Formats: sequence, C-alpha cells, structure tokens
Amino acid sequence: MSVVELESWLSKVKELSVSELLTVQERVTQELKTKTSSLENPNDDAATITDADLPPELVQELTELSSLNDKALLKAARNHLPAKDAQRLRQLNHKQQKYGRSSLTQAESRELEDLGYQYDRHILLRSQAIVLLKERGYDISKLLKAS
Repeated sequence: MSVVELESWLSKVKELSVSELLTVQERVTQELKTKTSSLENPNDDAATITDADLPPELVQELTELSSLNDKALLKAARNHLPAKDAQRLRQLNHKQQKYGRSSLTQAESRELEDLGYQYDRHILLRSQAIVLLKERGYDISKLLKAS
C-alpha cells in the first residue's frame, strides 16, 4: 500500500469501534512488518513475520504508550509527520510512481525508504494511541477526522 493509498484510506475512516480500530492497527502493523522484512530479508515470506521483526525501539515505543496519561496519549494521537518530511515523501513517491523506481537516485531511494518508515511509524503510534483513548472512553471521532 502506497502512502497516497494509506492517506486516502485513513481519510475515509469515521467513528470506529475498538475492534475496528484494532483491525486498522493490525493492517498498518502488517504493512510496517512487510516493509521492514523486505528490506532486511528480501526472500522471506511476509506471512511468517512476527512482532519480533519490528525494530526494538518501535516495540518499546508501542509498549510505553499504554503507560501514558490521557493528556500524553492525546498528544501522541495528534502527532503527525513533520510537514517538511511529508512534503518530501509525497514528492519522491510521485516521482517514483510517475517515472518508475529507476528514476530515483540511490540517495533518493534511501530517503524514500527512510521517510516511508517514519511515516509508517507515526501512523502505527497514532493508531495505538487512538485505540488506547477509545478503550479509556474518549470520543475519538475528531482524531480520526484529522488523519
């Protein structure tokens, strides 16, 4: 799933139940696992990936979210990729989609992968924060509209 597809999909999300939000989180997690695995082990089957395949620092961040107070969780749920990085990600994505992967320089390819990872990381952390807020009884509809 490309960044554009993910943004489009997230913009359509309205009020969801906790189970539906968990499905969203699982989908984003699987996307991140697939990207991480394909970079490290291009011949591995993505279906065999476990949570252990996520970078340890990301696993730690996800785990720590549950211990945050509501104010900190709200901040995490509102967190977005910095505008400069999001714009650059869109530019590189557009170039790749319009002209093909070979149109990117080696440095641009690395930058696209890095920015894509950061975007996925933000989405995953935001979705986990939203799930936790929903479980704590918060109305998350405004958070979902801001996606």
